[in-house]
Amino acid sequence: MTNLFYIVRHAIKEKLIGDVDITAQGIIEAKKNSTLFSTIKYQSNLFKPSSKS
Repeated sequence: MTNLFYIVRHAIKEKLIGDVDITAQGIIEAKKNSTLFSTIKYQSNLFKPSSKS
């Protein structure tokens, strides 16, 4: 059995401290990732929970 892992980094955000918006480029990249992953069949996903509330 072969396991394949996809590692995705968070989108590009404004260079400020705190909970800031992602940049226009970050939105474009997130949409591309969404399109890509919508075509892939996978069994599970793992993610690091956000500490933001």
